[in-house]
Amino acid sequence: MAPGSILPCMDGYQPQRLALTGATGALGFAFLRHHFERDPKLQASLLVRKSSSAFQSEAFQDWLRGNESRVTLVEGDVRQLGPEQLDALLPCDGGLWHFAAMTSLTTESEVVTRQINEVNVEGTQRLAEAWMKGRAAGPFHHISTAYVVGERHGTARESESALGQSFRNPYEASKLAAETRVLEAFSAGLPGTIFRPSVVVDDLGGTGGFKMVDACAYAVALAVKRGEPFIFSSAPDGEAESDP
Repeated sequence: MAPGSILPCMDGYQPQRLALTGATGALGFAFLRHHFERDPKLQASLLVRKSSSAFQSEAFQDWLRGNESRVTLVEGDVRQLGPEQLDALLPCDGGLWHFAAMTSLTTESEVVTRQINEVNVEGTQRLAEAWMKGRAAGPFHHISTAYVVGERHGTARESESALGQSFRNPYEASKLAAETRVLEAFSAGLPGTIFRPSVVVDDLGGTGGFKMVDACAYAVALAVKRGEPFIFSSAPDGEAESDP
């Protein structure tokens, strides 16, 4: 959570309409399902790519059919967001929840690294700037990651997030760069929040599959699938160990 930002109490968070990017992803979809189940009157504007496999998945399409009257689909890509798409997202008192991100953890592909920066950094910056200039009715909520500090040890203060550290992959580096752009928008007057979730394991809407974000999530998912106990402990040197 970024300093000086607004953290909405989720129990008291009862908007009439919210906007989302990344609604078809594991975390965005789980967020959307939760709030639609909690508030039967809630409506949402979703920035989606209808050609994506996530949008066309059985789980999302089933949910969409059941909530068609409450959802406005806005076709678009955060890399090429135009005035028409932005205008369709702006009128929401619940703010924009920016979940969309490219989460590939590969470290060897220059093409993937470029795509990660286009989506996670440049796309986020343009969206935040457009949200501020468009005078949206609600704040800008950016979903980051707990791994933004990279390969650092010890206390990582909010004012010391970027100290030239290395990162395990381009994804982690891109999320810190995106946070930096978002914080600049906050300093310029944009209200909002930065959330930093850690490992995400999702059952993909009850289909029996799992989305693994990193090795820890993979180990948890594997243990659940096998019906085996999972033990997570810290080694004497501080490194995590798992024993599925």
